[in-house]
Amino acid sequence: MKTSVSCQEEYITKQKSIYIQKKSYYDPDEKLILPRHTRYYYDWQCSQYNSYPMEKKLRDLGFLVSQGFDLKLNIRNYKEEREETFTSAIPQTFVFYILFMRYGEYSHFTEFILAKLSERQVIKLFIDEVSLRYNSSNHEVETGGWNDDELIEAACEDKETFFNLVKGTEMTKKFSSMSLTA
Repeated sequence: MKTSVSCQEEYITKQKSIYIQKKSYYDPDEKLILPRHTRYYYDWQCSQYNSYPMEKKLRDLGFLVSQGFDLKLNIRNYKEEREETFTSAIPQTFVFYILFMRYGEYSHFTEFILAKLSERQVIKLFIDEVSLRYNSSNHEVETGGWNDDELIEAACEDKETFFNLVKGTEMTKKFSSMSLTA
């Protein structure tokens, strides 16, 4: 059984670790930056992306977005510096992020709906989703919460409503409000 002292020590150790991690998001001029090369975050087809755990990528992006990091501008700059063969993976990369946040999985049947969105729409949806899910006190992005039965029920058997729920954050807001009251 843990004592209150050991729990306090554990908490302090975790907070120190979070503090150190958060320092890595700033350059020497205190400007927000990605702590790793952009390909770790924007190209699901490269080895860097696949060598860094999804939870850590979401944590990094969640923190940065919560602090006002201009993700859209950073992606635009990334695209200007590379050929289209490297940047064409961006929309699918962000679809994977959204699916992982919602279901804790990389693949789900709703992927086919998200894949029809423009790159701009997918990135906006990602920003909205990660903003709802990033928890600054434990420096993590909450994953899961979406349930197929609840999604279908919320759509009331209406195809357009179903598509709009998948393309929005209403279900995540419902999940967030339920987890806050639980």
